[in-house]
Amino acid sequence: RAVPSPVSAGEAVIVTYALSEAGRPVLSADGAEVLQGRRGKRGKLRWDAPPGTYELTIAALDLAGNVGPPSTPSVVVVQP
Repeated sequence: RAVPSPVSAGEAVIVTYALSEAGRPVLSADGAEVLQGRRGKRGKLRWDAPPGTYELTIAALDLAGNVGPPSTPSVVVVQP
């Protein structure tokens, strides 16, 4: 779940997540990985995104290096 859109420039996009099993969360914007979080089942990711409109998804990276299916996309607008 991403912060409500729009986000003002200089504010971080905050994404909360809950994984079905412990893994490393992988945040993608428009299909490209933008960051990975710490290993665990729940948490928040903070992304300092440049202005623009992004379709964000989260997937889980397990201990073996396998990436699970992405979440349902959330659209976030970062205003200039």
